[in-house]
Amino acid sequence: MVDRIPPNDEAAERAVLGCAFLDQQRSLPPMRRMVSPEDFYNPARGQVWRAICALADAGATIDPLLIKAYLERVGTWKKVGTENLTGLTDAVGSTVNAEEYARRVRDLAALRRTIYAMSEATARCYEVADEPTALMAEARSAVTKVAAVDDGGLGVVSASQGMADAYDHVTTPDDQATYLPGGINGLKIQRGVPTIIGGRTSNGKSTAALCVAANVAEQGHSVLYFSLEDTTRVQFVRLGCRYAKVDLEKAMEKQLAGDDYPRYLAAVEHASKLPIAVVSRAGVTGEWIHQTAALYQQEHGLDLVIVDYAQLVHGRGDSETERVMTATRDLVTMARELNVGFILVSQINRPEKGKIPGPPTIYDLKQSGELENAARCIILLHYRYHYTKDPEDRHRLLWDVAKKTNGQTTRLDAYAGFAHSYIGSEDELRARTESSSQEGY
Repeated sequence: MVDRIPPNDEAAERAVLGCAFLDQQRSLPPMRRMVSPEDFYNPARGQVWRAICALADAGATIDPLLIKAYLERVGTWKKVGTENLTGLTDAVGSTVNAEEYARRVRDLAALRRTIYAMSEATARCYEVADEPTALMAEARSAVTKVAAVDDGGLGVVSASQGMADAYDHVTTPDDQATYLPGGINGLKIQRGVPTIIGGRTSNGKSTAALCVAANVAEQGHSVLYFSLEDTTRVQFVRLGCRYAKVDLEKAMEKQLAGDDYPRYLAAVEHASKLPIAVVSRAGVTGEWIHQTAALYQQEHGLDLVIVDYAQLVHGRGDSETERVMTATRDLVTMARELNVGFILVSQINRPEKGKIPGPPTIYDLKQSGELENAARCIILLHYRYHYTKDPEDRHRLLWDVAKKTNGQTTRLDAYAGFAHSYIGSEDELRARTESSSQEGY
């Protein structure tokens, strides 16, 4: 499929080898972290780089005679030849630029791998025997494997590397490369794994998810919100109410009054600058969400994906349980491969008719088995006032951390206000309860 010469830079490849000769102590270590023998377009130069690395590991000085002896010993000298060992230092402008030379070689290798992977995918697309969804999944998998190699390998991590990373993790505070700040009751959203927010109808699931999205975006992180039930207008009106502190029901019914308007205008001006985008589309699959998120990440950057809600994502299978299971697995794969925080909103089974339900449990989640297994954190919401109409419960939302890997489960309260346009922390609920000036919110 490829009839053009793939991108390569002979001068950069020779310069990398030359820098290793000229400045073994300072130039070689950082170049080795970026370039592997397979990154060289010319296989012979890749063999020379392999020999250089082997000699360095043995504590030897990089020398053409020793490289030749090594290549003769491993049986590749005839393929390399003298021409690939001579004049290498002439290609070096300055060893100060060693990392730039190595980066150039690495980046061009990544382009070549992408070209080869996409060429294979294109060829497969001409084979109409396969389903389009399967072909798209195969193409994405091929590119993902390329990305895995270019991100530093196939995922095999030695104990020395892993423990060094573990030490950096536990000694570095507020690691937002791993966790995103949710802003409600200390919520931290781990990248690569799902966090589930569950609740019954009208118990604040979507509002909680959108408030978390706003809190994450306030820190400069990019958010993509898949609204599979409500329209984009509803979500953005809700977002405006969240900042304006106005009643969502009144806003949707166009019944704002008095100072609601200037507050809402100020909220619009503020929220319009946030890195949040909303997708509203019915009947989508987990694979489609994955592809859309991947494209968005490529064009805009992406840190957090929210899917509202799980039971509306189409999966494969004959039963609803099987469909939710396969859809959930597709979404978990998305979070892991894109390395994004992922919030999956989920329904809770309806209570028996005429019965005032108590706080939900994990077992009340629809298709709870698959969702529980997939999630690292499960938060269940319960808005008691929705059932009791007790004034004391008016702004009290149960925030139940029912599952938390590597942490403790706990039950907290959260503040629910403005007809479910805003959810705040337990501290805010306490402050508003104690302050008579805030009554009426």
